[in-house]
Amino acid sequence: MLTTRAVGPAGFGGKVRDWNDRTHAETWRASWADHANRALANAGYQEEIDHRSYERQGLEKTPGIHLGKSACAMETRGIETERGEQNRLINRLNLEIQISRTELRNGGLTEPARRVADLLNIGLPDNATSYTLRDIIEALPKDSNSAWKLTSNAMSMMAD
Repeated sequence: MLTTRAVGPAGFGGKVRDWNDRTHAETWRASWADHANRALANAGYQEEIDHRSYERQGLEKTPGIHLGKSACAMETRGIETERGEQNRLINRLNLEIQISRTELRNGGLTEPARRVADLLNIGLPDNATSYTLRDIIEALPKDSNSAWKLTSNAMSMMAD
């Protein structure tokens, strides 16, 4: 935890408003990821944290939604919440897309990819090799409520 007040010979001074500038957030996130990755490496983990968005990393994944303090505490205690369920649905969709992408790379668009596209009401052209999963991702609504409703419907249909 850090203070936003200047510290001088006379003690604490006024608040430093420069910290409120959002342009610093990227630098702070990068620095935090660097420190966390060093700690993970020192603890013997190979996984790394990347502070950038999935889009900036070039990943074809739908981001989860923020749980918040209350929902996170409930989920930790084993109580399912609406936001937790939304994230579980998003994770299932991401997994289905990852499987489809792997199968696409290994010889064409296969049945799981077609199911995802059908569930999202995205028409596939006859020439499936020209179709990318980026098209599926970009067809998803940008606001989390619409994306959740879409993925919720898609996941319930896939379970049938």
